[in-house]
Amino acid sequence: MHPLVNEEKMMRTRQAAPVLALALTATFGLGACSSSPAQNAAAACDALQGYTTSLDTLAQSIKPDATVDEVRTARDAVADSEKKLEDALSSVKVDRVDEVKDAWAQLKDELSGLDSDASLTSAVDSLKAKTKNLQDARADLSKSLNCS
Repeated sequence: MHPLVNEEKMMRTRQAAPVLALALTATFGLGACSSSPAQNAAAACDALQGYTTSLDTLAQSIKPDATVDEVRTARDAVADSEKKLEDALSSVKVDRVDEVKDAWAQLKDELSGLDSDASLTSAVDSLKAKTKNLQDARADLSKSLNCS
């Protein structure tokens, strides 16, 4: 493998590591089985907090001078925390879950369609709007779970 390619991969890994570590720290302990509805809701709230952290990082990364790779790294952290949230919510019946899933799917699709060599300038408004929709759906989910 070419040394520059290897160095580029290491830089991406270093950039993603703090975001991923924060998401994992926020959701640590969710692997334990909960038996009561209160414990299930608490686990879902913990996972939702990890999701919120990664989503906020993504929202802050969407700016005209950001690179597509920076935004994709933040997107990947949201995808990881979304999976943890989905797992935690599997034992909690909440109507707002589909709203979060739909909003995430729309944002993820648009982010996936970005050209790596393109500037974010033309896509910033649309990405910010889709991110806001996802943040609003996440807030509604938090309220329905009674997360503090």
